[in-house]
Amino acid sequence: FTNNPTAANWYSAKYADRQRLKETIPSVYLMGNTRIARLQLQGGIRMEKTMTESEEFDPLTPSQVIAAGYTANAGTGQATTIPGLIYQFESRPKVLRKGDYTNFFPSLSGKYRITSDFIVDAGYGKSIRRPNLNNITGLFEYDEINREVEVANPNLKPEESDRYALNASYYLPSAGSLGLTLSETHIEKLTDTTEFTAAEFGITDPALADYTVITRTQGEGKRRFRSMEINYRQRLRMLPGALRGTTVFATYTRTYATERRRGMTPHTLTGGFDFKYKKFGFGLKGIWQDEAPWSNATRYRPEVFKVDGSLDFELTRWATFFVQARNISNQDHIVKEADGRLWRAENYGSNWVFGLRGRF
Repeated sequence: FTNNPTAANWYSAKYADRQRLKETIPSVYLMGNTRIARLQLQGGIRMEKTMTESEEFDPLTPSQVIAAGYTANAGTGQATTIPGLIYQFESRPKVLRKGDYTNFFPSLSGKYRITSDFIVDAGYGKSIRRPNLNNITGLFEYDEINREVEVANPNLKPEESDRYALNASYYLPSAGSLGLTLSETHIEKLTDTTEFTAAEFGITDPALADYTVITRTQGEGKRRFRSMEINYRQRLRMLPGALRGTTVFATYTRTYATERRRGMTPHTLTGGFDFKYKKFGFGLKGIWQDEAPWSNATRYRPEVFKVDGSLDFELTRWATFFVQARNISNQDHIVKEADGRLWRAENYGSNWVFGLRGRF
């Protein structure tokens, strides 16, 4: 607050950033493993009970605020004065929502050493992905420029998945490796971003009639996702002098699914090198991603290439100075319509982290 608070900072301090959510997850786990000659087996089961409790405001609509004699911004849905905000957010008691669910997660894996350099392992596991807390609780978020309103969905349940994976690894001479990983995942209750008109969503306030409502929903049935990853890594010990500390690597990933999925990239190619000489280390990595579907049935994110890097220097045997950089080339995040027209362009900038790492 300030000595002369405005309606905007009153809203931010008193309502927008005030919510209470409690999540309790007791669990038990049982695991066993055994070895039969070259075959190693491990299996287990985990039980989790998740209990949630949230308390949040139940504000009046802009039309109700205006009907009571206060002014309201139709674009943001908020009263424009402090007394109006108090009336809008404190006229009704807060809403208390509770929920609970129980899950069992069996898992089984096996590893077989065909030769000393060739290992194959396979596994199965059941898991869940809990919804983002911001997706199940919170106030309406209005975007007056794009005429959108984002709404939380307190009824979201975790996504449930069954994953099967097969991995083959071959260790090359002179500190190198070549690997292949195949996986298939079946997901139920898949959470996705869904768009509605205000009428479809049930919003009757005329001030929001032309808004698009964005929320998270869960589909029925199972979705299948498959991926293949080929990776190669080799230390270049055959090079002379300090260059012997160079390691090159490359990874290709192919991913596809039974239905369109926001942000799922069909093809990804990663490659780069790490260099280490005495106390100094340096690395660069390039990441190319194919175009991917985005927020609705027609929009997509074009292909993009980004560069990450790292540097470290050992000051003493106990302390290392390091730098980590992401998106060094400062690539924009762009989304286009199906006909190529620009829909949205955002720039999150490069991310640089400087730090000191200790070893004790």
